[in-house]
Order: sequence, then structure tokens, then C-alpha cells
Amino acid sequence: MATDRYRLHEALSQADFPADKDYLLRRAEEADADSDTMKELRSIPPDSYANLDEILRSVTTE
Repeated sequence: MATDRYRLHEALSQADFPADKDYLLRRAEEADADSDTMKELRSIPPDSYANLDEILRSVTTE
């Protein structure tokens, strides 16, 4: 299963951008993101992301 825009937004609502992958994973864990969202975030390239839209282009969504 994949994540969706809403769950990704909820997981990263406290994140400051630009942000790298490790920072995004920490924020998502702190927000108690569901396992599908965490799996998708773990699969993104180790880049810097300017905003949520850039992350959405790197994950599989429902």
C-alpha cells in the first residue's frame, strides 16, 4: 500500500523546509506517521526537498 497527500502532510506538518531525508524521517516518526507513509519516506532519494510537492513527486501515492 502507498501513502496519500493527506497522510504525508500530517506526517510532515511540523517540518521546516528545505529539508533533507533524515530530517523528514525524524519529523514523520515524531508525528507517529503510519507504516505506509514511513515506508514511502524511507524510499525517497537522499536529497534536499524544498517543499511537500517535491516529496510527493518522489513517493507512491494512492
